[in-house]
Amino acid sequence: MDKNYLRQILDQLKTEFDRDFKYIDRNYDIQSQIKSSDISIISGVRRCGKSTLLRQIAESTPTHEVLYIDFESPRLSTFVLSDFELCDEIWREKLAVNPNKPTLLLIDEVQNVLGWERWIRYFSEKRSYKVIITGSNSQLLSSELGSVLGGRYITLEMFPFTAQELADAYIRNEKKAFSSIDSHALLSGIVESGLKYGMFPKPYLEQSTQVYPHLFHDIIMRDIAKRKKIRKLTPLLELGALLARDNTRILNLESTAQLIGLNDDRTVSKYLSYFEEAYLFFRVRRFSKSLRKQLRGHSKCYCIDPILADVVSAQSPRLTSGLENLVQRELRKANARHGFWTSSNGYEVDFVVEDKKGAYLAIQVCYDLSSQNTLVREIRALEAIKEELSIDQLYIVTRDLPQKNLQIFSALGIKVISYVEFLDFKWFQGGINQ
Repeated sequence: MDKNYLRQILDQLKTEFDRDFKYIDRNYDIQSQIKSSDISIISGVRRCGKSTLLRQIAESTPTHEVLYIDFESPRLSTFVLSDFELCDEIWREKLAVNPNKPTLLLIDEVQNVLGWERWIRYFSEKRSYKVIITGSNSQLLSSELGSVLGGRYITLEMFPFTAQELADAYIRNEKKAFSSIDSHALLSGIVESGLKYGMFPKPYLEQSTQVYPHLFHDIIMRDIAKRKKIRKLTPLLELGALLARDNTRILNLESTAQLIGLNDDRTVSKYLSYFEEAYLFFRVRRFSKSLRKQLRGHSKCYCIDPILADVVSAQSPRLTSGLENLVQRELRKANARHGFWTSSNGYEVDFVVEDKKGAYLAIQVCYDLSSQNTLVREIRALEAIKEELSIDQLYIVTRDLPQKNLQIFSALGIKVISYVEFLDFKWFQGGINQ
C-alpha cells in the first residue's frame, strides 16, 4: 500500500474508534490484560462486543498513547503482510511526539492478515508496545500460536451479553441501591428479553432480531468458508441451517451427512469443528465417566445464542430449549466439564456436570413446570440417573419457581431453582454450591 494512503486510513480508523458513543461495560477483568506485558488475545463470535471491549480498555488507560487498526474495514482489503512495515514507520513517527508515553496497540480481527503472528511479536518485543488483538476464531487460542509468540500471551474469551452485565449497567445508570428482591426481578426481566431478542449486543439493545440472518450468513461465509477455503458452499450452508433448526437436539452424523448430500460423516465432523472454531455452535457429548467413551459417543449442538438459531430457522422462540441453551453457555463460559446423559430406558438428562472436586450433579432445564406430563418427565429422568450413576445432586433449572409441587421435588431430593439462581452458582470455588 502507499504509505500516505495507509496513514490516512489509520487516522480515519482512529478517529472513528475515538468517537463518543454509549456502550454497556462488559464484566471482564481488563486490568489484568492491561497490566500484563504479554500480548493479550481476545477471541469470540462475530458481533459479540470485542471492539467495544477495546474501547473500554482504551478509556481505562488515559496515560497511554493508543494506536488502532481494524482489519474488518474494507479500506484495508488490499493490506498484505509487508504493509505492517509501513504501519511500523507511521506509528514510530506518530509516537516520536511523545516518546516517553507507554503505547497501547489495539488490533481488531487480526486473523484477516495471513502470517500476522510474527509482526505482533515484533511490536510487543522490539517496540515494547502493549498489544491487544481480537479475532473471531478460537484458533487464536491454539497451541500452535504459542510457539510463534514464544508463549508470551494471555487469553480472554468473549460471549454475547450476560444478564448480570445488563443488570449491572442498569443499576449504575439508576445510581441507587437495589434490594436482593429488586435485583432478582431485574435479572428475571432481562432473561425474559434475552429469550425474545437474544443476547447479542445490537439485537438486544435495539429489541429487534432483524440482524440475525445476516449475522449467521456472515459467520459462515467469512469466518468459516473464506478462512477454510471451502468451495462447495451448499453442504456447509445446509449444515448450518440444520444445526439451527435442531438446536439442543441429539445429532446423528450419518443421517446428517445424507441430508446435506455428503458422502461420509467425517466431513460433517470436520465442518462441525469449523462451526466451533467460529463460536457459532458448541458440541456437547453424551456423558460418561470415561473421557474416551464420552468422545466417541453421540453429541448435541448448542448455538451461541438460541434466538439466533430460532430466527434463521424461521421458528418461534422455543422457550425450554432457549433456556437450556443459556444454561449450556454458562457452563461453557465456566469451562465446566459437562455432557448430556440418556438412561437405559431412553430418559434424557440435559446436563451432567463435574465440579472442581470431581463430584457430579445432574441438571434438567424446563421453562415451565406447571404441566403434569412435564413434571413426570423431569422427575423420572433424574430418578433414573440417581439409580444408574448414583448421582444424588439433582437440580431442575426453570424460568421461575413454580407455585406448587415444590414439596414433591423436595421429598425426592430434587432441588428446583430459577435460572437467576443458577447464575449465582460458584463454579470455581471448590465445588458446585449456591
